[in-house]
Amino acid sequence: TGFEDEPPLLEELGVDLGGIYRKAMGVLTLRVKGDPLEDADLAGPITAVMALGTLHLLTGKLHFGILLGWSLLASFALYFVTNILIYPSSALSAYMMCSVLGYGLVPQVALGALRLVLPKGVVLSGAAALTVFWSAKTATNFVSARLRAQQISIEEQRLLLFFPCLLTYALFCLLTLY
Repeated sequence: TGFEDEPPLLEELGVDLGGIYRKAMGVLTLRVKGDPLEDADLAGPITAVMALGTLHLLTGKLHFGILLGWSLLASFALYFVTNILIYPSSALSAYMMCSVLGYGLVPQVALGALRLVLPKGVVLSGAAALTVFWSAKTATNFVSARLRAQQISIEEQRLLLFFPCLLTYALFCLLTLY
């Protein structure tokens, strides 16, 4: 047997580039199709965190550890809050919440790119507010779609889930701006 019989490395590691692309496009269009967390992954979220860290590095700030630490802490906090809201069920895992938080960082990456080309001012502040709401809405949509697929109703509690997401992404936004 030779190397010809071996599967490609990404396939062997379980990285689905098509799935990552679909989820990223779902974030950018605010449309969630089906259950985005059915095949939760961390390759896309880690890529988003590293891209954000690289954009911070280009502005002269070394925040990789802070970004990874905040991502982990925020994921577990959102996992805790979400599981309190859907208590009898355990439809969401901590792994899924890490995936949700990471894909929600895609608009923050766009803000980091804007930060490179725009001076601090009204336009950048408006873009920051937009990306914070965009990220929180995306994370809430991902969780709601997963729970809907599991026949768990959370529609009347969406704001209870939206607010912690909003605060989390506001922290990432402030880190990007200052």
